[in-house]
Amino acid sequence: MKIVFTLIILLCSYISISQEGKPRNKNSYTVIATSGLNLRPQPHTQSTILAKLSYGTKVIQQKETTSTTDWIKVTANNQIGYLYKKYVVPYNYKFPTAKINSDYSLLLPNCTCFENFQYDPELNWIGVHKTKKENSFQVQPISFSYYHQKATIGTEVCIEINSDNIPEFIIGSKQPLSVEQAHYSPPFEDIDKSIAEALNDDFYFSEDSNELLYCYNNRDIFLTENDLRPRSIHWKGDINGDGVEDFIIKYGEKMAKLVLILSDYSGSDVAYIKVAEYYFGYCC
Repeated sequence: MKIVFTLIILLCSYISISQEGKPRNKNSYTVIATSGLNLRPQPHTQSTILAKLSYGTKVIQQKETTSTTDWIKVTANNQIGYLYKKYVVPYNYKFPTAKINSDYSLLLPNCTCFENFQYDPELNWIGVHKTKKENSFQVQPISFSYYHQKATIGTEVCIEINSDNIPEFIIGSKQPLSVEQAHYSPPFEDIDKSIAEALNDDFYFSEDSNELLYCYNNRDIFLTENDLRPRSIHWKGDINGDGVEDFIIKYGEKMAKLVLILSDYSGSDVAYIKVAEYYFGYCC
């Protein structure tokens, strides 16, 4: 019996390792500073720079005998040094985040317990800013970084922008984007019977089936998300410059996400495609 039990444990271990490809190192970390992170021989910013580690670089933590709560001692590229700890995440974070379309990403400039690691240097990154003019927006190229910090419960990942001009949201795209006049809408649960009127006479929501419909040229286009109730139109307006409105829709509440939905207009007909998601919600 003891031999059988041992064999079962070994088999389970083998399956676990096989599914991952190789066993994970619990002392490994990943660099999440999008512009790179300096490796230094001492744990302070006045120390010389040994190397600049690019976004996504894997490092191995070394045993530390001194008190360096803001820094982590690592081995990287056969060098030993210190990294500023807020710009690395432990091995067990989902990095990078799987995307539904490699040509697009959607981010909010906030903190969340979800791992929205979507940075790609090949994408053009823009911030969409609300102007003083009603329903008017402007876009600007934007630089940002991720950082990792303790939260009330557990830890969270935040987006850092070195500017006082914080955008409503951030989009990464392989093609240039322009944002035209847009609108916000109230959450669906705050609307009584005048849903169509409140959503500019082109959206329809069924409370019974949780179905969200968009009416375009007398044709119903379903914008429903499986298992998540649509909550609000976070943003609507032309993003990809084809003259047809695009959307960012919030689905869910405790487990929630924003979905970027772009129009694909051929000149005679239009289709809508989900191209990017941003996850957020309650962390407990």
